[in-house]
Amino acid sequence: MELKIARENEIWLKERGGVLKEERRYRWSKLLYMSFLVSIFWEATTRSVPDLHLNYFLLFILSFIIGGKIWCIYSLKKFWNLKQIVVPGVYILKKGPYKYAKQPYNIFTIASMFITPLIFGAYISAFVYPILYIILSKISLTRKEPAFSKVSL
Repeated sequence: MELKIARENEIWLKERGGVLKEERRYRWSKLLYMSFLVSIFWEATTRSVPDLHLNYFLLFILSFIIGGKIWCIYSLKKFWNLKQIVVPGVYILKKGPYKYAKQPYNIFTIASMFITPLIFGAYISAFVYPILYIILSKISLTRKEPAFSKVSL
């Protein structure tokens, strides 16, 4: 669903003069997320534990994290995107969770990358992938900040 919203918003932003920045980061993010899902599946199915039970408490926590992601999307409406798209002349929106953090969607994504594998008992994925995402985000944010300070969203 996020990908569909992001694609529609990308079209809308580009129609208003939006410029795509750092498309390589988006490709790496997609690759990381795909390997994340495969890793959870592999780790959960190859465990030697005979009977895997879902952790409903963590599932409950994940529902709040997903709610946070929805809050981010709803707050920025058409300006929300997974890609870095800058629209000339548009100011940074400080609404919803963006009043409290620069990149709240990334925070919720990192939290979900930690909690989701734990629900299925994929402990290695729970620790490896959030760290990889943080590294990828740090590289991206060092490049993103100058772009958004020149022309803000």
